[in-house]
Amino acid sequence: MTSFTPARAGALLAVIMVALAGASCAVTKVGDGTPEVATYELTGDRIVIDSDFGELEVVPVAPAEGPQRTVTVTRWFEAEKTAGTARADWSKIGDDTIQLGGVCSGVVIECRLRHRVEVPSNVPVKITAETGSVVANGFTAALDIKVTDGNLNLDQVSGPVVLATRDGSLRAERLTSDQVTAKADHGYVILEFDEPPATIETRTTDGNTTIRVPDSGYKIKTDLRDARSTIKIAKRGDAERKITAAVSNGRLRIEPR
Repeated sequence: MTSFTPARAGALLAVIMVALAGASCAVTKVGDGTPEVATYELTGDRIVIDSDFGELEVVPVAPAEGPQRTVTVTRWFEAEKTAGTARADWSKIGDDTIQLGGVCSGVVIECRLRHRVEVPSNVPVKITAETGSVVANGFTAALDIKVTDGNLNLDQVSGPVVLATRDGSLRAERLTSDQVTAKADHGYVILEFDEPPATIETRTTDGNTTIRVPDSGYKIKTDLRDARSTIKIAKRGDAERKITAAVSNGRLRIEPR
């Protein structure tokens, strides 16, 4: 009969533990970043995109004809894990909503997710994004975008927009929109206009606001709390164009474009 001394038993236990540790630390590649494409047919009055995490780019394409709208989504998912769950999900909900996101939990070494969504340029778009950035350029239809824990960037947008960020920053450039509403909590707002808007409303908490507009005469109203302001365009109490800006714990700048 074979017997084990304490020393031999300890050595055997150490070998077993090393083997188990090596097995548990094996790296599994779940996604390699190869682009995947899905197409959805939507019939609602607008297009709604809900994104759980990752980078999101929304791109306008040819206008839709009729009530049916084709939306094309391309995603890039790259993940490596030793234990836990790592996956990307996408689905259509109801007549007008696309759900994007996935799960990365446990011992995950790397998890990257990016989406590019092509939508008809004449359909209003609503976006809610959690833990990620959003980019939208070249839209003529209305945009309603809310981002939590990420940045929001717009360029060359001409439709009315409602924008909000939390724990992130908001930047919109070369705007020709007539109506813009922007809000940021714990982040800055920068709005730059190529054409004078009819109405601008902004509110920032723990962040700065910069508004650059063609100096065409504006009625300006400010609400400053623990904040400073620099206004370099002329105020006109009888102007039809209006700028309303509220800043808490930050700085406001309104200057000519």
